[in-house]
Amino acid sequence: MSLPLTRKDLMIVNMGPQHPSMHGVLRLIVTLDGEDVIDCEPILGYLHRGMEKIAENRIEEGDIEYSRRG
Repeated sequence: MSLPLTRKDLMIVNMGPQHPSMHGVLRLIVTLDGEDVIDCEPILGYLHRGMEKIAENRIEEGDIEYSRRG
């Protein structure tokens, strides 16, 4: 359903992660027109970058198995 924009002052809100210990698991960029959600862009996948950085200094068989992509 496509509604015409009634106002020009759209608000862009960054949401997430919801807890400080969850570094970049899910981030949402939400565009709002008043109370109406116009657009929502999910950003996923920051967690694997931290795993790769940890694995740089310690190579173990478990790390290699965990980081493989199917």
